[in-house]
Amino acid sequence: MKYNIVRPLDNINFVFEVAVSRRGDIDHNYYVYDQPNAWSFCGQHCDDHKQVCVWCRQNGYNLAHLPLSLNTSGTVLNRTFGFLLDTDRHAFSVFDVTRNRALHTFTEVDYSAGLWPVFGCHWPSKVKLEMALLTGKDISQLGEVVQQNGA
Repeated sequence: MKYNIVRPLDNINFVFEVAVSRRGDIDHNYYVYDQPNAWSFCGQHCDDHKQVCVWCRQNGYNLAHLPLSLNTSGTVLNRTFGFLLDTDRHAFSVFDVTRNRALHTFTEVDYSAGLWPVFGCHWPSKVKLEMALLTGKDISQLGEVVQQNGA
């Protein structure tokens, strides 16, 4: 993922959302983080830190919150994130592959009705965002991060 802040964000302006969700919880709003059967990783402006932070959310609850980048014009972030849905453990884990660390693991993930990947890009007048989806042999880095972080 790469983003460039063109104009500083304010309020709770979102930059991105990556999530898994039941199909019935998609398309109710611009994002799924507040839906009961969605597990969401978001980047957005944070009033507390006055910068862009990542948030891990489920059913509207903030479960993890970490600063990600400055919120000034010209700020560029280039980061690789990894996501692992572990159906044996009913867990959905988020990794910062670039920094080789686990960010959050959602527990009690119910995949019995199927889960859909969700990708959202927000505020194109303020942020230019590029995302690429890698699968299969292209995700060899994620395996190393998962092993090193015990997920």
